[in-house]
Amino acid sequence: MGVHITGTAHDIVLRRVTMDNATQDAGTGRYWNADGFSSERGTYNLYFEDTVARGNTDGGYDLKSNNVTMVRAVAEDNGRNFRFWGDDVQLIDAVGLNPHLRGGTSSQLQVWVADGASVKIVGGTFADAGSNTRVFDNSGSLEIVGATVIHASDAITSVGIRPTGMASATITHVASTGATSQGELYADGTIVVPVIGERVPHLADGAIARAEAEAAASAGGEAPQPPMPEPEPEIPEPQTPEPTPEAPAPTPPVVPMPPATGDAAPGNWVLHHSTAANQTFMATTAAEKFVFDQNVASGFDVIKGFGVNDLVVFTKKLSDVDGDGVTTFGKDKILQMENGGSLAIDGLSAGLRLLGEADGGFVYGSAAVWKVGSGLPQPPAATNAATTATTHKATTGNETFVGSAARETFVFDTGIGKLGNDTVHGLGSNDAIVLAKAFVDGNGDGFITPGKGGFNLGDQAGVVSISGLGSNGLRVLGQTEEGFVYADAAVRPKGAIEGKLTVSDSLSGDRAGVKSDMFFFDTALMRGLGSDVLANFGAEDIIVTTSKLDGADASGTIALNAGKLALTTQGQSLGSVQVSGSAVNAIEFDGSATINGIQYFVYSLDGSAAGLDMITG
Repeated sequence: MGVHITGTAHDIVLRRVTMDNATQDAGTGRYWNADGFSSERGTYNLYFEDTVARGNTDGGYDLKSNNVTMVRAVAEDNGRNFRFWGDDVQLIDAVGLNPHLRGGTSSQLQVWVADGASVKIVGGTFADAGSNTRVFDNSGSLEIVGATVIHASDAITSVGIRPTGMASATITHVASTGATSQGELYADGTIVVPVIGERVPHLADGAIARAEAEAAASAGGEAPQPPMPEPEPEIPEPQTPEPTPEAPAPTPPVVPMPPATGDAAPGNWVLHHSTAANQTFMATTAAEKFVFDQNVASGFDVIKGFGVNDLVVFTKKLSDVDGDGVTTFGKDKILQMENGGSLAIDGLSAGLRLLGEADGGFVYGSAAVWKVGSGLPQPPAATNAATTATTHKATTGNETFVGSAARETFVFDTGIGKLGNDTVHGLGSNDAIVLAKAFVDGNGDGFITPGKGGFNLGDQAGVVSISGLGSNGLRVLGQTEEGFVYADAAVRPKGAIEGKLTVSDSLSGDRAGVKSDMFFFDTALMRGLGSDVLANFGAEDIIVTTSKLDGADASGTIALNAGKLALTTQGQSLGSVQVSGSAVNAIEFDGSATINGIQYFVYSLDGSAAGLDMITG
């Protein structure tokens, strides 16, 4: 790292500082670090003015601080020019030029915003002509006010959550110069900027204005006039923030008891309430609570499809003769309640285990999946939007996480210390497990199966039990800036060749064109899949995704741009696949199939005989 700000350092001014060429070569398949300017969590009140970061293998600026102001910051020729993790970050009149990923499992982009970060970009220019460049990769809150964007016509403008204010940005597309537009370096600190084709000094007056003028002229528009220089802003007086209070100890979730017709409160399970009538409840794949008020529920009730992420709540504690926390049903598999009501739960083999008492009742789960000592689980997220996700982070205690229908990430960071014995119920097909340290894959087959008691985090760091996985357990998806990412192995179709996260995979079909190949991209994870290359894709092959791709015409045909298929779904760009074969100009949508509860979308060459039967047969 060039400049590293850590601990609780604060009220720092960096003016006219340049940091170049911090590099790391971690080898193939690993994440390459090295930043020009780096700051850690706990630091705050940073002010950058006329600073430059160039030629760094990871971030030009990789800042985890809160309350950061950057005026006329320049980032050029870095793997990712700007990376922000903190709250209240302002980027004023910044310049991002020619990101250049030199290697590793990262991505090539201009501005990256982490989940939970808050960033505002005011003015500035982000210019390059590399086809692999993403301009904005946002998982937090990113607001744009009047920026200028110049990038390759086949590159990605935005991935993740669409920034607010994108309409205020001036976006110009130029011809691609290859994967990256990083140009020749000169000893006097100048470069060739491929966007405008001239030798431009760094920070030279009018350089950006000339770039904008050239781009506008080439597009047939009127060249904008160079802006008048503004007076230098006054540096704000350092302010000492109030001490950050310690995070309160986690409290068990509240089990609300609204009227029988009430909806589920945000953040809680879907609620179903009993009445005096006989009722049959049909459970779904969502996390659900079935609430029985023994003062009201006097009928004969049945729950069908009770799942591992479902709970039952009673206003009165159930009988527990031997005090082991488990209430078993009678030989007729029916629970008789004191007020004359009764309850049958289809598929419940080991009875109900008491998990704890919350406001309104006693909470029970299936004794077959909830271990002795299990406490009240954390509630699932209320959101189920495909473009948003909820992150559950394990702490040093024993915890139980309950999945929902929403897209979720379960993070086990051993860097915070020894974790507990944790449980994940209801891991969905669009969910991910993220670790700070990779699981041991003894045979290198890309599958991780649990040992006795669950998945071992290594070095006595803790154990994770995940219910509902098949015999293959988890599959390896690769290493990203989040950590080491895994997902349910059962989601990958049998025999499929999978494109992994972030990295640029080289995939290939049968060269002879005899064998039928299936290429799989798990787009429902809504994570970056990189810029892949798919060779020898023929009329006998298919591409399979877990969400429907955008860009199809009325007949279901998706045109390829110079052989490149954009992995764009629900408005989110996840990467691309450069397809080579016999005159590959378009692919067609063959339909979707649901297998073991997972929906797959199948594509093949336009007009080919290959299609849906390859995945359903």
